[in-house]
Amino acid sequence: MVHQGGGLFYIVNVYAPCTISGKRKLWQELLDFKSNKEEGDWCLGGDFNAVLKAGERKGSSALNRQSERWEFRQFVEGMEVIDVPVTGKKFTWFSADGKVMSRLDRFLLSEGFIEKGGVSGQWVGDRDISDHYLIWLICSKLDWGPKLFKFNNCWLDHAEFKPFVENLWGNLQIEGKKAYVIKEKLKRIKEELKVWNKEVFGALDLNIEKTVKEINEVEGLIASDDIVAGLVDKDGIQQRFWEQLHYKESLLKQKSRMRWVKDGDANTRYFHASIKGRRRKNQIVSLKKDDA
Repeated sequence: MVHQGGGLFYIVNVYAPCTISGKRKLWQELLDFKSNKEEGDWCLGGDFNAVLKAGERKGSSALNRQSERWEFRQFVEGMEVIDVPVTGKKFTWFSADGKVMSRLDRFLLSEGFIEKGGVSGQWVGDRDISDHYLIWLICSKLDWGPKLFKFNNCWLDHAEFKPFVENLWGNLQIEGKKAYVIKEKLKRIKEELKVWNKEVFGALDLNIEKTVKEINEVEGLIASDDIVAGLVDKDGIQQRFWEQLHYKESLLKQKSRMRWVKDGDANTRYFHASIKGRRRKNQIVSLKKDDA
């Protein structure tokens, strides 16, 4: 466990047993440990003695390990970690005769660890007398320049948006040619909208949690006759709750461009991971020459 820069990081060095019973015990212990930690980012690295896909083994039968692969994937999902893209060699372990090879070693990272560490992948290097290859994390924070202005569609649904923009446009006093005036007004409004968006939508998740708590408290008071139902605007609180959910869903749809949002899967951890996962896949980690 490491405290750094105001963040909490759990670094786990893994050396998994060879037996399936031993692996199950290790996986469950890690899952139980994580369930007791409300916050923090995770880095699991080492020899897991298991693979996620059949293609990560060569020279041995993959049929008798289907159950193990499935259980390993369930563990990865439960830990909410990601097998970041791998470059270099395909396998990390070779048998003594060189006929059997597997990708037993890897880093599994949480989204927060990837973002804060600027991790773009993992590199499988060389080995010496060991039968396992060394693995490095590739950390290279990408500088894309100034953050681009993005118009969020959910702004149009907010009652304050239109009056806010109209008031800004009318009160901005800029002299010059028409084209210059329009350009400068749009520039100023863009900056003001960034501030407005942060104030109104910046704490959306927190506001949703507060509203849910408020609804539960009001319903508890009404049920226990500790308050007169007519004195509490329960409908107003619920209306606010649904508006907040609508804003949240609109933001997620715009970020993801994924069709299955329509089926109600917007508010899941996997949904958020998919958005960030696509960004990682679009990164160029390394280049390969034809003659290399």
